[in-house]
Amino acid sequence: MFITIQRSLTLYYKHNLLVRDLNETKEELKEKNKEIEKLENDILEASKINHSISHKQRSLEYKLNELMLNTEFANELDITDKIKDVSKQLLTTSTVLNLTKTDIVEIDDMLNFLQHECVKNNIDFDFQLNGNIFHMINTFISKENLEILLADHIKNAIIAINSSDNINKSILVRLGLIDDYYSLYVYDSGIEFGPDTLSNLGKKPITTHADNGGTGFGFMNTFDTLKKYNASLIINELNPPCSDNYTKSIVIKFDGKHKFKINSYR
Repeated sequence: MFITIQRSLTLYYKHNLLVRDLNETKEELKEKNKEIEKLENDILEASKINHSISHKQRSLEYKLNELMLNTEFANELDITDKIKDVSKQLLTTSTVLNLTKTDIVEIDDMLNFLQHECVKNNIDFDFQLNGNIFHMINTFISKENLEILLADHIKNAIIAINSSDNINKSILVRLGLIDDYYSLYVYDSGIEFGPDTLSNLGKKPITTHADNGGTGFGFMNTFDTLKKYNASLIINELNPPCSDNYTKSIVIKFDGKHKFKINSYR
């Protein structure tokens, strides 16, 4: 009996030690998981920031090339013939229409850069300005965030068109007061969204066009902006790719409703 009691007590203490060790391990694992989650979020945020900065960087590079090519400053900087040739190709005026000016330097610079990106990809680019947008950027969205929205969705449109066999290669951007709300509309004639892409928009970076420059961070940034400004996102899928119409439109409407809606012919 004494030996049995002694063994039982020993087992009891060992069991308690194991339970304590298990609980401590669980707590350590919980803390590690929190650290991993924080690191993943930090990496995601850093990636989104880098994605946005890259748009601005390319826009500024384009403007710098434009200035250097069209001023006497170019000779002072001793630009190589190769850079001049590339800039001339990029800045050719024979196929580029003068865009309507918003009179906001950063927005106009970004639109000019994106127009020339379309020209390089043999895509027709049209921009319609509905009224004055100074009230829009002073009240509903900052010019920095609007600049990134334009870059993200026009670049997405270029990728969608380049991924399509459609002979119609067209992008239309509408900006300003449209149907009583300040809005951004981006129409394109490219391929439709895949089901996986639609179901994961804003949740995680996802793209089926990594080979064409897609990163998936454009919509991550967009959903952050929607939340920040309580704006709505409407995706209109109009019809399959065809020669006489746009395929889809992305509408960002500053209506204070923070909705996400998909209208599709599918």
